[in-house]
Formats: sequence, structure tokens, C-alpha cells
Amino acid sequence: MASELLHTYAKAGLPVPELVGEFVAGGGPDFAGYPWLANTLRSLAPMARRLGISLGPLGDLDTLVQRLRTEAAGERRDFWSPPYVGAFVRVP
Repeated sequence: MASELLHTYAKAGLPVPELVGEFVAGGGPDFAGYPWLANTLRSLAPMARRLGISLGPLGDLDTLVQRLRTEAAGERRDFWSPPYVGAFVRVP
């Protein structure tokens, strides 16, 4: 949706919105992003199944946190979440 926010606001008859974006970044064995990602994927799994999107390549979501920690720490990799984009307008 982030790439469509400007056009969506315009279609709704609103002024051009201000956009704000951010993401989560970090790494190491204690980084809170690993459980965040695993929990996000776990919450999306039912909808993915309904839409026919396979999460099989991710393996067991119940072991994803530990696998992320092990792989990221072992390979000295950083974690970057997808960007979050918000939009707002002030209507006179």
C-alpha cells in the first residue's frame, strides 16, 4: 500500500499527504527484531494459506526466531525490516 498512498488520498478527494517512513534495523543474538519478524509471519500465515501463498520455504515458524539468531550471528549479518510508511493530511 505504501507505494499507492499518494494516489489513494487523491482518489479520496484529500490533499496530497505527507509521508513518513521507517524500518527496524539491528543484529546480534539479542536483537528484538527476530521475534518481531517471526510473530509477524505467524500472524499472516492464515491469510497466506487462504490466498494460496506458501510459507513453506521459511520452514517451521515456531523455530524461526532461533534460526534467525543463529544464522544472523553466525554470518555476522544485519537485520532490516520492510519499511513502514504512514501518511497524513490536515484538512482545513
